[in-house]
Amino acid sequence: MYLTGRCGGNTNHFPSERVCQKVCLPPERRKLACSVEPKLGPCHSRPRNTWYFNFATALCTRILTVNCSVGANSFPSCEACTKSCTNANTREACSRAVPNPEDFLPKTPK
Repeated sequence: MYLTGRCGGNTNHFPSERVCQKVCLPPERRKLACSVEPKLGPCHSRPRNTWYFNFATALCTRILTVNCSVGANSFPSCEACTKSCTNANTREACSRAVPNPEDFLPKTPK
């Protein structure tokens, strides 16, 4: 997905994932992932890393949680998140990725 203002020199710029997919994909292949809120559900007893795309910052963000990611905006690695949601170089983007400070502590399943 190319975000407005992220690439210069071409017309492959879209204000949202939804508009990008409407222009570039047939209806049966459209699936929003990067612009939806991540959803978590209980399932793990030990913390694990999950990555999601933060549309407000245009960065992939790590969550350390005991919850399972159940939504489309959930990725097993920074690289997978970056490839799916940005046009950035994964090595460069993931070297700058920082965890979400509010999610250092494991959340207890409900």
